[in-house]
Amino acid sequence: MKIPLIALSSVLWLSVYVSAGPQAPDTRAFSPDIAQALESSEAQIPTPAAVREAITLDATANLTPEELRAVENANRALTLALAGRHDRFGLMPETPLSREYAILAAAVDHKGSLDVLLKVMTGVCLNNPGFKQAPKTHVQAMMRGLMSYLSGGGSAIEFQGRHDLALHFTYAAYLDMAYGYTLARYAALRKEQQDSQQDGNACDYDDYAASMLGASWADKNAPELAAWLNKWETGERKLYDIPALQFGREPHGVGPQSQKLREVDAFAANLMR
Repeated sequence: MKIPLIALSSVLWLSVYVSAGPQAPDTRAFSPDIAQALESSEAQIPTPAAVREAITLDATANLTPEELRAVENANRALTLALAGRHDRFGLMPETPLSREYAILAAAVDHKGSLDVLLKVMTGVCLNNPGFKQAPKTHVQAMMRGLMSYLSGGGSAIEFQGRHDLALHFTYAAYLDMAYGYTLARYAALRKEQQDSQQDGNACDYDDYAASMLGASWADKNAPELAAWLNKWETGERKLYDIPALQFGREPHGVGPQSQKLREVDAFAANLMR
């Protein structure tokens, strides 16, 4: 497959992102539900006992304040993307490298499929001259670029027929690459916890499953990444092969339940070995 690398330089270069942190967004331009999601919700939404138990199981409670802030910013950005709005507040850091991957994603004839897009992007990432020296940096930038594209012009990209599942998968994969599995899982828990309390919404285990598939996809050590990406580039592994997500939802007001979370976690981990 020929890819028009219109924006990628012949050698993608690494960069160090330094930021003093984004300014607090002015939420007045948004509808009340989006505005509320953009504001810090730690004091507004109590953590259900089931989520506290799930968090304790994998020591998520030990996340640092900086990591917890990253979780909140990621979920605010995801909420915006799910509502069809771009993260113009800079809630999630970008680099020149991730921007190049975002432009590449826009140039791919992906046919609306996250699977096709992932196949092409992993091939470009693998064959980049800088990959061998910094594989995790490149995969992280690739996922951040995919996030940008899916949140903007890539609204037709779907996973199992749903754009929101493609967003959940990509955001969690990026968070795992950037911060680790524990934080990516906690972010997915927080999102479903928040959704359970939002009017017209609910804790959706299919959303959580897509997130955990993304986190498990990315949860590889640096020496494993080349072989793992090669499986996706060659088509040995495909998102198409994942069984339909049918884990159900909780009634409105009921947060994530530990037993169900464990079931989804095991499902995702087993599929992404």
